[in-house]
Amino acid sequence: MDFNYNCDVIFTPHKVSVLIMIKLLCDNYYEYSIRCRRQLTCLITELIEAPQLTILQIQDRIATFEGGQEVISALCKTLDSMKTLHHLINFFSEIEGYMGDGKKMSKDSLFGIYVRYMLVEFQKKDFAKACDLRNHICTFKYGTMNQSELIEYKPSAELINDQIRLLDTLESQAVSPQLLHDYIGKVLKTNPDQPQMLFAKYLNFMRCKEYVQAINSLHHYFEEMDFRTAADDRKLKKRFCYFPLNLAILHCFLGHNEEAIHALTEAIRLAQEGTDQECLLHALHWLYWIKKEEHSVESSTLLNQLMKLSKCVPTKQISGYAALNTIREDVLRGNEPSGILYNLATNDALISQSSFTELSPTLSAEIAAIWSYYGISSLVVLHCQLLLGGLTFKDRRLNDEIIGLQFRKLSSYFEKQGWPNLAIKILDYALKIFPKHTEQAELCEVFRKKLLFENALKKGEISLAEAISTEFAAIDNLEMDYSRAAIMKERKQFTEACAILHQMLQDLDENKIILKDKLITPSKHRIRLLHLLGELYLGSKQPCKAVEYFLESVTCSYSHHLLDCMILSMIGLARAQHLIGLSTTALDLLNYITVSVSSFASQVLQAKFWTTMAEIHWKSTNRSLSLIDILNLLDRASVIFESRNYYLDLKEVYYMKAMIYNELNQHEDRDKWAKQFLSLNEWLLKQYKL
Repeated sequence: MDFNYNCDVIFTPHKVSVLIMIKLLCDNYYEYSIRCRRQLTCLITELIEAPQLTILQIQDRIATFEGGQEVISALCKTLDSMKTLHHLINFFSEIEGYMGDGKKMSKDSLFGIYVRYMLVEFQKKDFAKACDLRNHICTFKYGTMNQSELIEYKPSAELINDQIRLLDTLESQAVSPQLLHDYIGKVLKTNPDQPQMLFAKYLNFMRCKEYVQAINSLHHYFEEMDFRTAADDRKLKKRFCYFPLNLAILHCFLGHNEEAIHALTEAIRLAQEGTDQECLLHALHWLYWIKKEEHSVESSTLLNQLMKLSKCVPTKQISGYAALNTIREDVLRGNEPSGILYNLATNDALISQSSFTELSPTLSAEIAAIWSYYGISSLVVLHCQLLLGGLTFKDRRLNDEIIGLQFRKLSSYFEKQGWPNLAIKILDYALKIFPKHTEQAELCEVFRKKLLFENALKKGEISLAEAISTEFAAIDNLEMDYSRAAIMKERKQFTEACAILHQMLQDLDENKIILKDKLITPSKHRIRLLHLLGELYLGSKQPCKAVEYFLESVTCSYSHHLLDCMILSMIGLARAQHLIGLSTTALDLLNYITVSVSSFASQVLQAKFWTTMAEIHWKSTNRSLSLIDILNLLDRASVIFESRNYYLDLKEVYYMKAMIYNELNQHEDRDKWAKQFLSLNEWLLKQYKL
């Protein structure tokens, strides 16, 4: 935390802490051990000339002393008492009586000279400056103050600037919406002409999704800034370009693209007149994203302009963001991973050489996102752990969006590996970090419900899955429709499920959907819809139709280099080909992807692959694998399914094992697996009826 206050250099909270430690040493000279007195004396001597430290840094130094906790407790207690001006004045009166002949401190000693100097400076202060010192001491104790104390004691300008920064980047660390609203109202009641308060009010309304009040606050802020800057035409032009820019951003949040484009056009004009290149870049960036959402050909032109203009602006941050946008565009176009990762490495080198650490976490998040996009799960979890492992929530380089996204990626990794309980624990931890009213808390909650839903389906707990599906209605209509179709598939309501999925595909083609979670791109959403349609047609005994949708899913996965999605779609395609009677073609397809499955696929996906391979070999007329080899494949799959409680997949494995042992005339083993199959099937039927 940065404690560069606007108070005078002499009276910083750091220096006051040194005075408190001198007083504690005098008061407890014989109570402290010789070692503790020596260590405390050396620390005070060092801190008199040391740079400004935070209270936590001072506590960390004292904690290493013999009896250090006692000193820390007394220091914090004294600082807490200084929340009232009366105790602050009494402290300086008391320490003045410690100096002189026969007293606790000699005037000519190092500590005596320091104390006398501080006393003289304190006596020069008027009442207002003494109040400022009191406020800064309270702020110095920021780490131990609750939100109500922070609002009460922190200087209003400093507090509101901190809250604006937090609402923009780290919303979870800002004070609660109601507390901030009450504070702003209290300040504006006594002094209504404070633009920063009005802007903070706008941001506070935005996070509460009260958009009408947000627009009113923003317009009020514009009017106030207009009044304040009307005297200087150049400054007016320089500042005014940010007014339509903020209004455009608000319209983007509301989905008013036409109004946003009009505001951005005005922002670009004013930025060009005022020669504000940074505002111009931000306006072009937002215009690029709007055109990209509309699938306009102008988006690529705007991105090229961004890259060219960013090279002319000395701010390397803009260049870094423009480069990241270019990399994102290459990924979504389906470019080769090798070229994209080369660009990432180049951008990483640029950031490192410039010592521009603010973008490093963003770059790490981008690398994790790209590996996730291409299905290389092991590297995803590595980058997520590197990013979150070094995370401290006082780190201003990370914003809530990056943190929330990494938590969801880690959770997604464990879910793909078949460990839903671990995945849900990660999300539960994330939900403790983000307050309930924040966007990231909402996204994590939706993702958590998705995991619970998918886990219930895999266990055959249809009634539980249906209950979770109804909860999506209030938070995510897209997931509600998809989950309904998945449940209808298990209920064998194939016609109704197909109708829902075809409508979802049509909405996707017509750009009528909103994907809230950045983990799901439009291409991934299309692939999962196509795959589920293929599964539906397989279940309804229409393998020719299933082949059509699995092929489209494979093509889409391949064009975007989505390895996991491509393997899953190829497994479905092989099953459909086998049902048509093309068993040889199906086996050739599975043999073609064997190396990719063993090298890159998750254990659950490998188990599905082995089960499909075993089924096609077993049902083929001309078997190229012996029954013993087929049983080995099923054994490997059952170990993974049993450890993950994937009961629907286990039922299929038990059935095949019983039938194969029957063929081998091994009746004891046949009866064992038949009994397990019947027991599991009976349990699943009960779950369907609940």
